[in-house]
Amino acid sequence: MSNQAGRELAHLRVWELLPWIVNGRASDAERELADAHLRDCERCRDELASQRKLCEAMGARENAGPDVERGLDRLWERFDEAASPAPRTGTDPYRSTGRTPR
Repeated sequence: MSNQAGRELAHLRVWELLPWIVNGRASDAERELADAHLRDCERCRDELASQRKLCEAMGARENAGPDVERGLDRLWERFDEAASPAPRTGTDPYRSTGRTPR
């Protein structure tokens, strides 16, 4: 394998590792490999910066959104209310009119 081919494989390997580095799940060895490559590769540095920015924006959006669990709890309460039987009034509608049910 030529030196150029080896550099290209290293580049591709680091490119694939960038999301794992951003989310903190890359191993120490993977981070070391990436750090060595990032010193010399502007393209990967730019991509890493873009992915970090995206990750931060996604985190901010998650915190700014509605409370999904609370909304689901309220929805389930509404379903339960709709499914519960109507309160009894103590009178029989058929008795007061003299009609019988069909």
